[in-house]
Amino acid sequence: MQLQQHIKQHNGRYLSQAIIAVVVISIILSQVTGYWLDESLIIDKDIERVHVKYLFLYGFPVLGLSLLILGNFSGQSVVYHKACILMIVSIVATINTLSISMFSDISIISLMMITLIAKLLVFSPLFSLFVYSIYIFQSNMMVEIFHADMVLYANYYFSLAAMFIWLNYISINNYRSFVRDYNHEQKKKSWMATAIIHNREIAARNVILNGYSYVDEVTGLHNRRYLQQQMALLNQRSYPLPLGVLLIDIDHFKQVNDVYGHVKGDEYLKKVSQAMRNVFKRKSDVIARYGGEEIVVMLTGITQQDLENKAKQACEAVRALALQHPLRECVSVSIGGIYASTEHYPAEHYLDSADNCMYEVKSRGRNGYLVQSL
Repeated sequence: MQLQQHIKQHNGRYLSQAIIAVVVISIILSQVTGYWLDESLIIDKDIERVHVKYLFLYGFPVLGLSLLILGNFSGQSVVYHKACILMIVSIVATINTLSISMFSDISIISLMMITLIAKLLVFSPLFSLFVYSIYIFQSNMMVEIFHADMVLYANYYFSLAAMFIWLNYISINNYRSFVRDYNHEQKKKSWMATAIIHNREIAARNVILNGYSYVDEVTGLHNRRYLQQQMALLNQRSYPLPLGVLLIDIDHFKQVNDVYGHVKGDEYLKKVSQAMRNVFKRKSDVIARYGGEEIVVMLTGITQQDLENKAKQACEAVRALALQHPLRECVSVSIGGIYASTEHYPAEHYLDSADNCMYEVKSRGRNGYLVQSL
């Protein structure tokens, strides 16, 4: 079905041009009837010359233009294409028959036209046999119309038979080449589609793998590698950016692992990490496991008061988990924070300063926060 549609589109590109060309040639021939009909064996009367002139001047052009108009208004269906092809073949057959002379059995111009049609248009083998059978039938019918008592030479019929074989050979070979090229193009499109899908799958896998390379497998937070990448981007900025950094450390986490085991410790890490996600919800907030029980949060576009409020919320969120601890009432965190609004510092400087603040909190007994500005 797709092949037939493709053939229809192909023929549609050439049929209008072919009809216009035939109409133009028909009008030209009508104006030079005195030259090419004088030698004709079929036309030997003045009244016949007049009829032929009017046929080429009015009949064929009106028929051709009518088909063009019909095609524009009704759409170019397969039936319409076949009607156009039969009309063109009929006109060419008429030209060929009326050009029979003592010196030639086949009109050169009609041979060129019908061969061009066989090369440009694509017919199925069965329709090709039908079309060129019509061509032969039309050629002989014109003899009956204009000169019923005329006996033509045997070589005339031999020429028609040779032309019939020649045209079908060209047309069928053209059809096979068209089908072969179409199938090759379809396979090429299929290969390209498969390649595109394959490349997209690879790209999707790479995105997933790339995402995994930036995710901590225990907590599901970003890992240290991702944090370092974000720090490198911050170092490349050319303008001051309000930035706050929090360094969060789970108090006495080593004792949790020693007493309850590492499986329980990993469970605590996951719950604390989820609590941090609930506190730091903005898409721009970077939450990363820095190492062991330490979590780093980088926040842009905030004030120092906002940073202090977030640090307080983080402490309260962890205490609200009420996770059992072997040395304390429950698991808690110590948070050191650093803030800069107008100055441009290396990202590592923020981490070092936040680390100092965190140790200040630990020296005060842990379970708290301290935020300072640079």
